[in-house]
Parts: sequence; structure tokens; C-alpha cells
Amino acid sequence: MLLKEDLFLIGAVLWAVGIVTAWILKKAPRKIVFWSVVYFYVIGVLAVTLFPIPYDGVETMYPVPNNLIPFHSISAGMKKGITRTVLMQIGGNIALSIPYGVLLYLVSRKKGIYLLLRALLFPFIIESLQLIVGCIVGLNYRSFDVDDFILNTIGVYMGYILGKLILRPYREKIRTRIF
Repeated sequence: MLLKEDLFLIGAVLWAVGIVTAWILKKAPRKIVFWSVVYFYVIGVLAVTLFPIPYDGVETMYPVPNNLIPFHSISAGMKKGITRTVLMQIGGNIALSIPYGVLLYLVSRKKGIYLLLRALLFPFIIESLQLIVGCIVGLNYRSFDVDDFILNTIGVYMGYILGKLILRPYREKIRTRIF
């Protein structure tokens, strides 16, 4: 079984290689720090959404059903009462994607359909990876859940709005220094 710790170890090694490469290429320290934060955010998202990945002894795990009906898993959880698990499910999916929304605000210059597509890209990749990895290992150990997709999308937009509210005066300065 691939564990989160394995991901963090591999991620740290790749990060160190990236830092050395950036240093050799004489990149600005603020760029290195910014992209390091983004890199570790992506590693964290992968750790939460995909790991542990079972590749040996998958018969000991139970398959998780996919959900293609909007609000089905949320309403099923609510029928049992508002529990810590339901709140963690809703809050966790929203909180997971807020940083992507802030990054999207900083990076994106286009609005309208382009912004919508970029906002939908993050939850789509997360849910698709869960489905693909499940197919590869032969066990649906993480579910493709349209409710997670909806909650992640809400989180992306919340992050975008937070970025707009907090970073608007600094947006151009950040762009010129980082990008």
C-alpha cells in the first residue's frame, strides 16, 4: 500500500531537486517560496484525496460506491443527523479548494467562460484521479462523488472571492514579482 508518508517523501525529494535547479538558474527567492507553497499544497491535496493507495491485498478493503446524483451523499448524511462526519465532509471539501481559488484569482486574467472552466478544472481533476486510480488498482477505494465536485467548486469560488477581497490592492504587484 502506498501511504501518505511515501508521497511526502517523494514530494520532498522532488522539491529539493526543484529548489537546487531554481537556485542554479538564479530564480528570485520569492518565486521559489511562492511556487514551493503551491507545490506543497498540491502534494497535500493528493495526500488527502488519493492516499493511501492500495496495490497489494486489495481484497481486504471494501469498495466505495460512486455517486452521480447531486446532493445524494450530503442528504444521506444529513438524514442521520448533522454529525461531525457530515460537517467534515462538507467543510473539508470546501476548505480543500479555497487555496486554488485564491491562486486562480492571482493567475487568471480572463473572465467569463474561461474562469468557469478553470474553476471546474480543479474538482474535475481530483474526482477523475480518484476514479482512474481506483480502476488501475482494481478497487473503487475512493468514490467519484458529484457532491464532492459541487463542494470543491464552491470552495474554488469562495477562494476566488476571498482573493479578490483581500488581495485586490496587491494583485498586480504579486503578479509582477512572482510571474
